[in-house]
Amino acid sequence: VDQSALESIANAVVAWPGDTIVEIGPGRGALTDILARRDNTLIAIEIDKALSEKLRERYASNSRVTIVENDVLETNVAELVAGPFVVVGNVPYYITTPILFRVLRPPFPRSAVFLV
Repeated sequence: VDQSALESIANAVVAWPGDTIVEIGPGRGALTDILARRDNTLIAIEIDKALSEKLRERYASNSRVTIVENDVLETNVAELVAGPFVVVGNVPYYITTPILFRVLRPPFPRSAVFLV
């Protein structure tokens, strides 16, 4: 994975102090590693059980990171966050529209960065 590309994506995620960052589909955690360095709470939603388990192990010592094993299309993001939030995700093309409709509804994120 191109580290400079990941840094560029992370820089596009504008999260204010107190905002929660919601990452959709963290996969192996390449972008998650960068986002987890911030002072924000990070909630990563991953559908794959094996990847979720590896991510939980990796971030076990970071109290700001929560891994949610679930399909984002079945996840009520508003129930996961306690205030303002931003969304970032590298989403599969074939489910981009359903994900956008699922995430971009009240309460709205402050911002959203999606890669397709």
